[in-house]
Parts: sequence; C-alpha cells; structure tokens
Amino acid sequence: MIPYIYKNFKVMRLLLAIFICLFSSAFAIAQCPGLMLDPEFTGCEGDTIVLDATCSDTSTYQWFLDGGILSGETNPTLLLTIGGLYEVEITTGADSFNTQTTVIFNDLPSITEPTPLEICDNNNDGFALFDLTLKDDEIINGASNLVITYHETLSDAQNAVPSIVSASSYANIVPFQQSVFARASNSITGCASVTELLLSVSLKPSIGFSPNGIVIEDENTGGFTVFDLTQNESILLNGQDPNQFEVFYFLNFNDAFLNVNPILNPDNYINVVPFAQVIYSIVVTADELQCKSAVRNFSILIDCLQVSAPEPISMFDLDGDDIEVFDLTSVEDEILINVPGNDSYSFSYHETELSTYFNGGAIDPASSYANQPALGNPQTIYVRVENLNTGCLAFVTFQIIVLSIAPDSDDDGIPDTEEDVNSNGDLEDDDTDDDGIPNYLDSDDDGDTVPTATEIEGIGAGFAPQDFIDTDDDGIENYLDDDDDGDGALTIEEDYNNNGTPLDDDTNNNDIPDFLDFDVNLGVTDFTFGNVTLVPNPAIHEVMVSWSQSITVAVVNLYSIRGELVQRTGDVLDFSETSISLADLASGVYFVQLVAQDGQISTQKLIKK
Repeated sequence: MIPYIYKNFKVMRLLLAIFICLFSSAFAIAQCPGLMLDPEFTGCEGDTIVLDATCSDTSTYQWFLDGGILSGETNPTLLLTIGGLYEVEITTGADSFNTQTTVIFNDLPSITEPTPLEICDNNNDGFALFDLTLKDDEIINGASNLVITYHETLSDAQNAVPSIVSASSYANIVPFQQSVFARASNSITGCASVTELLLSVSLKPSIGFSPNGIVIEDENTGGFTVFDLTQNESILLNGQDPNQFEVFYFLNFNDAFLNVNPILNPDNYINVVPFAQVIYSIVVTADELQCKSAVRNFSILIDCLQVSAPEPISMFDLDGDDIEVFDLTSVEDEILINVPGNDSYSFSYHETELSTYFNGGAIDPASSYANQPALGNPQTIYVRVENLNTGCLAFVTFQIIVLSIAPDSDDDGIPDTEEDVNSNGDLEDDDTDDDGIPNYLDSDDDGDTVPTATEIEGIGAGFAPQDFIDTDDDGIENYLDDDDDGDGALTIEEDYNNNGTPLDDDTNNNDIPDFLDFDVNLGVTDFTFGNVTLVPNPAIHEVMVSWSQSITVAVVNLYSIRGELVQRTGDVLDFSETSISLADLASGVYFVQLVAQDGQISTQKLIKK
C-alpha cells in the first residue's frame, strides 16, 4: 500500500502546485492586468532593446538571463544589447509571478566599401550624370537578400530617408567630388549597413585649337606619300604631360569621337586619299577611365602647285547691312601668277576649310557671293585649285572685307574722324581756312573755292586718282592747301575769268587748270631758260622735250607727283631736244626737270593719260 500512497501523494503535490500557479497568475493578472512580456523581441546588431515589466509602485523586480540571475538588475525596465531568454520575477507584497521573452539580435549585412565611381566631364563644369547602381554588386559582394538604396547624407542613409530618387541617373550637387551613401537592407531581418561612395568628375583633357596642316612639296608622288602625323603632337597636347596623356589619330570624325579604330602607325602613315586628306585627333588620359578631349582635325597635303595667296578684297558697306556682293573669281590670276606652264585649272571656293578638302559645299556662283557676317569680318574664303591635266591640288585662302563708311557730316568725301587735323579728338577746333566753320562741316576746307570733294577725286580737278594728293609736294594735301601748285598765287586768286571757280581757268591751254599749274602765275615761267616745250602734253606713250639752242642742258629728269625720280636722261649736251618714254608709267601728273650746265633749272608739268 505504501507505494500506492506515495504515488498518490506525489500526484496531490503536483495538483497543489498547479493550483498555486494558477492562483498566482490570476492574482498577477488581477494586480497588473495585461502584464505579460511579448514572447519574442528582435533587433539588429548594435541596437538597444528595452524590456518594460512595470507593475506598480510597490512591486519589486528581479531579472534573469537564460535561467541565471542578473545581479543588480532589479528595475522594472531592462536595456539589452545581447540576445537570450529573459525572465523577470515581479513581487507585490506576499505575492509574486514570473513572465519571460526571447530576445534576438540579427547580424548586420556584411558589405564592401566601393571604389570611387568616376566619370568624364563633357563640358568641364564639374557636374555629370552618374549611374549609382553600377556599384550595387561591388557593395553586396555576393550576399543575398540585400536591397541597395542611395542617399545624399549619412543621416538620410541611417534613417532610410529616400533623398536620391533615381539612382541610375543621379546628377551630383557638389562639383568634381562628392560623397553619397549606400544603404544595404536585409529584406528578411530589416537590418541595414551603410557605406560611403565617392563620386568623382574628371576633367576631360584640353586639346590645341590650331594643329598645323602637314604639307609635303612633291610633284612626283602620284598623290600618295608617307606622313608623320605626330608632328602635331606638342600642339595637340597643349602643354599637358605626355606621360599622363596620349594622342590618337583617326580617319573620320565618328571614330575619333568614339575613340575606336585609331591609326596604328601615325609616325609612318601613308595617306589613303590622294593629294589632300583630313586627319582627326583626340587627347586621352593615360588611365583606365580614358577621358577624351574634343575632336580636332588637320590636313595632310601634297603640294604640287606653287600657288600664291591673293590680296584681300575690300568693299564699302553702302547700305549699312554689313553685307556686300563679291566676285571671288577675280583672284584667280593672282593665285596662278607663279605657276608655270599652260595647264588648265579648276577653282572652287568654300566657306570652311573642311569642305575645301572634301570638295563639297562649294560657293555657287562664286562670281556673286554675298559675305556671311556670322563667319566674321574679315571673312576667310578657302580656295581649292586643281590641275586638270595632272590632278595636282593646291589650297589657298584669302579674305573678303566689308568696310564701314565713316560718318561724313559735310559730304566732302573726308570722314569726320580724318578731319581732326590737330589730332586732339576735338573736331570743333579744326578750321583750316578760318571761316568759322569746322572742317568736318565745311565743304571747302581750305577756302580756295575748289570743293574738298573735287580736290580729293584726282589731282584736284578730276585727273588720275592718287592716294595723297599734294600737287606742289609741300606735304599739305590739296584740300587743305590754299596754294595747290605752290606758285605763290593763292588758288582762289587763279580764277582769272572771275566766274567764282578756278576749275575752268587754263590760260596756256595745256589741259591743266592754272591753280594746279606751277608755271602759270603772272609770268612765273622761267623765260631765262628759253622756250621749253613738251609735245604732246597730255601724252600717252611718249613726250618730246625741246628747249632753246642757247641753253646747254646737262640732264633731263622725270619725277612723279610724290617727288620720286622715275627716269633720267643724260648725254644731251649737244642737243636741244630729247624724248621720254611713258609706256610703262601709270596715268597721273609728272614733272620734267631740265638741269642746265650752268646750274639753271626749269620744271615743266606733264600729264600722262
């Protein structure tokens, strides 16, 4: 019977324990309604979890970890940084009860700090578009269940604030170098790690603006020869270190722009287009990024024509629109002036150098071309010359210029700015004839009754034009000289018919108005020298000079209007006449000077038509 009684006694004790436990729980629920710790708390490595078992002001607490007492942990709350099975015993008066929970701290994702994300700057302003997602795999480094987001600040990344919306096309907000932050979140645990990503905008290399055309002079190449393209390397590098930058050469623009298919032997290159070809080049950084410069081009030419560069063509802007019509073909003889032989040539005229080499986009018609102000003034015209017999090519340039017409207040043909005779910047104090009218408003600046406009058209009265009209060679232009011929008689006084103008006074009938004829002024002619005649005068091809036989002439000189000695005839001691050839002289006024053996001099004016 004893074993039976013992067994029943154990059962009774078990039932009693259950009863006490249920009674205690009921008491605890009654004293602290709803106070039961959650079955499980989860956090991430580095987090702090707070367990709160506050019951009443009179309660006491004791915390346990994995069944062992936590010494000193007798507060209603417990701050945790490590996981385990936590339990708290709450005592209120004579009653107590326990509640427990499991705390789990999940590991943070293990990620890799990425290498900088570098990009080349297209315009060197320090800003560019980045695809941040290119760094996802490098950051994750093979881990699973991770989601990557990018943020502009560390705080945003730590707090999951979505400051970067489109990570695949992010424009940096700090020029050249900026840090952004990547957040890697575990999609299962929610735990996240943050790392920094450096964005770097690299300047593209500079490149020289004006590489030289490479010209080889050879008439016997058949249009093909060997060129050293690297002659332009120092210009293209533009002062950059050749150890840090490389120069590449290409056959077309697209290859240069994409940096593909470079010429492999640029120092020993044979052209593939006869006579003239365009080469394209770029400068590239000598690193993995290989930032490339803009594309530059230069020409390689085989010069088999010795053409000459023509002088500029200038035209006045008559209507103020900066546009005039030019005959470009007028320079062709000048271009070929030094080219020997009688071969035939074709000319084409272009607005750009490239179109000249490609022989495309020629100006048509070239004989009536309106300049393009957008291309500058002066505007460069590019000429392609081809020998139609041999195929040889040559290229030359010249300029067309539209000249502004300066203000001319008195319409006398002299711009106002040039009527500042004393060059002090004040037009009001220049009054050559002291008539109270400033020169820039006076149509007869020297007051000689011959209008200024007339005195600048030719030799004062409609004869062949000169650049600097000064009949008496006294350094004063006629339009400012009151004695144009320097004969001692004022121009205004040589109006011998008293009709108000000296233009029609020609008393010796030599077709030279008296105010321009040194020998006409109250007998100014040197009679002691004898009768000197010039026949014909004006003359075209030749003039016969004769003088009195009583005078022994040693030499006859011919001077230009500028006082330059044009011809000298000696050995005339035994004669009283000589001839002067005018065939090679320009039209205008000349002076025939006879020097007698005794030193007397006679000067006669000669008109060459």
